[in-house]
Amino acid sequence: MNRRWLTLAFAATFAASALSLHLGDFVDSDLPEKVHVDHLIANGLESLGWLAVFLLYQGKLARLAGRIGLFLIGMWLWDMTTTLPLALPVPPYQTVWGPASLLIQLYVIAPLLRRDPPAKL
Repeated sequence: MNRRWLTLAFAATFAASALSLHLGDFVDSDLPEKVHVDHLIANGLESLGWLAVFLLYQGKLARLAGRIGLFLIGMWLWDMTTTLPLALPVPPYQTVWGPASLLIQLYVIAPLLRRDPPAKL
C-alpha cells in the first residue's frame, strides 16, 4: 500500500472529530465548553491539512507536504497531551493508540522529509 493513502484516513479521522464536536458529543465531557469551537476549528484544519498532504504528496511540492505533515503531527501531539487527563468521548486506551498514531503519521511522511522527493509511481 502506498503510504500516501493513509493521509486520507487521518483527514477522515479529524473530520469525524470536528463533526462530533459540532454535533455536541463533547458537551457533557471534561472539555471546557468555551474551547469547543476552538477544538472544532483545530480538528477541521487538521483534516484539511492532511488532505493537502495527500494532494501534494507526489510532485514538485512533496517536500512542502512533509513540512505540513510535521506541523500537523505537532498539532495532534499538543491536542493529545493537553486532553489526555480529561474524560472525553474517545475510544479507550488513548495512552496507547495516541502515541501509536503519531508513529504511523511519522512513517507516512518519512519519504517526504528526505532530501529528494519520493519517486512518482
